[in-house]
Amino acid sequence: MLKLNRSLVGGILAALFVTSCATQQDTGTLVGAGAGALLGSQFGSGSSQVLATAVGAAAGAFIGNQVGASMDKTDQLEAQQVLESNRVNQTTTWVNPDTQTQYAVTPTKTYTGTQGKTKGQVCRDFTTQAMMAGGEKQTIYGRACRQSDGTWQAVN
Repeated sequence: MLKLNRSLVGGILAALFVTSCATQQDTGTLVGAGAGALLGSQFGSGSSQVLATAVGAAAGAFIGNQVGASMDKTDQLEAQQVLESNRVNQTTTWVNPDTQTQYAVTPTKTYTGTQGKTKGQVCRDFTTQAMMAGGEKQTIYGRACRQSDGTWQAVN
């Protein structure tokens, strides 16, 4: 289950680096449900596979909703600033005063994208640690590239 949470939360937080109209909680719920359903579909066959998919979607939606609710616009801006300004392996930490979620973001690698949409863009791998107010700690590994407007967008 720990592996599920890491990949699921990683996808959610990486998606939240993108500035969009959807709320973080909505995005987290949708991304979580999709990731959970995908993971659940890998287990069993026939009716047990359908059940595993449904359970995975429900669990993913719940976890994604909780993480999505915790990262607000201020947290997104802070994470964007870290990607823009921090040296490799330099960590910035903060606590969201409204949710009491603690974040630590560390860029781990900087490079120029070579394929597809990222070709020629400055990209960074990063690690995010999120300590939820309830005590659940997640470590997330992500990748983002700087867009022409200066914002950082998560990439696969």
